[in-house]
Amino acid sequence: TGSGKNEIGTKVSFPVAFTWTDFFFFYMQDLERNIQMYTQKLFIDFRIGSEFNSWGDKAAVSAYTNMIQVYDWYQSTLNRTSVDNRGKKLDVLVHDDSMNDNAYWDGSGIAFCDNKSISSSTTPASSLDIVGHEYTHGVFEYTAGDLPYNNTITGAINEGYADVFGCLIEGDWQIGENWLSGQDYTNYGRDAADPTAHRAPDKMSSSFYAQNEEEHTNSALVYHAAYLMEHYGMSKSTLARLWYKSMSMGYDANAEFYTVRRNVLKAAKKMNLSSSEIQIIKRAFDEEEIYDKGTVTGTVTNVEGNAVRGAEVSAYLGGEQIGQATTGSDGTYTLELDSDTYVLHVNATGHVEYTASQEITRNTTSVHDVVLVKAGNGLVSGTVVSATSGQALSGVQVNVRSGYSNKDGMVIANTSTDDSGTYSLELEAGYYTFEMSLENYTSSYTDVLVQGGETAAINGSLSPVL
Repeated sequence: TGSGKNEIGTKVSFPVAFTWTDFFFFYMQDLERNIQMYTQKLFIDFRIGSEFNSWGDKAAVSAYTNMIQVYDWYQSTLNRTSVDNRGKKLDVLVHDDSMNDNAYWDGSGIAFCDNKSISSSTTPASSLDIVGHEYTHGVFEYTAGDLPYNNTITGAINEGYADVFGCLIEGDWQIGENWLSGQDYTNYGRDAADPTAHRAPDKMSSSFYAQNEEEHTNSALVYHAAYLMEHYGMSKSTLARLWYKSMSMGYDANAEFYTVRRNVLKAAKKMNLSSSEIQIIKRAFDEEEIYDKGTVTGTVTNVEGNAVRGAEVSAYLGGEQIGQATTGSDGTYTLELDSDTYVLHVNATGHVEYTASQEITRNTTSVHDVVLVKAGNGLVSGTVVSATSGQALSGVQVNVRSGYSNKDGMVIANTSTDDSGTYSLELEAGYYTFEMSLENYTSSYTDVLVQGGETAAINGSLSPVL
């Protein structure tokens, strides 16, 4: 174990590696977590070592201990081991001369640059949220994919996720406040609670939205959404699991900001979050004007073709009601819903409940008309004859299954024709499939609508097997 002061001035302890055979006896290296520290001199990277286990490079101490803290947060909170979840070696470089006033993920680790134009006594390595931000770029790369970055929406999504986790790891909603101050913080820092204070958008119509799709500006639409979710009642622990799960819900080079909404909601569904938490997610994105909605509309009528007023049309997802509308005097309804596949339930007094699936697609209006049947019991009767001779067929088995076009489902009622080829069945109002079968004849299937208090004549004709 080694110790030294970080850039904040706090003395901290950290693991070191010992060797008898190298230039130094001690190296700033964590063998358990597979983290190796480097410094740069004249654009050449050197392992950070010490002959007597004394560590005076405060930037290195800050970068190293913050990196360990971020690593441990991901492992304890999300059960993720290193950025690839397979224990990948992580190289951490301080005093990088390739640029100034910056930190970045380079595909194998994190590099920290020294200050040149920023008047701060510390480097980016002093900020736990910045280290968490850069580490998350690695997690995002291995989870969501290596997506287009510079001046793209996918670049802003990548940056936004990095800021979400930088905030969650440090425990507040500012980025860089421990490194920057004054005008530097205004110019280069970020505030998820109020992005506009740093000339970043808090909604799609904001004047601060970068039309050139600059990723560090428009990323505010991602991390501000996460802030709003906590603001409206979601815990940080739930947010961490939710946003982490959403990384793997499907991003590609064509992703838009509405894709973030869609993927966060997909993750919430996978996690079985409550309906109130789902509404918090939708409220946050709605407030930012990030929508992923489509519309279903239609007319509810009875079998005679008359409009049914006051019918309740409800959309269910995963057993929970998501939306509801009531038909007017013309029998019409309209529901606006997030993109997904729902089950529509239509109920009206004196009628049988209607159910059917309905897919909602973004920016698309689907038409789903509904015909309701009268409730109660109805009668179905008819005669079955030979298709070739016209002779009545006795002993024909009549099997009844629920729903239209249902040839293989459970038989809920059955009867057979008498000597005159006739049959009769009393059934609850609804939609059915009638199967008529007789040995040496080809079976027939007929969709049958049964209405309460009425009789439906359903005759059959069977062809002999040749």
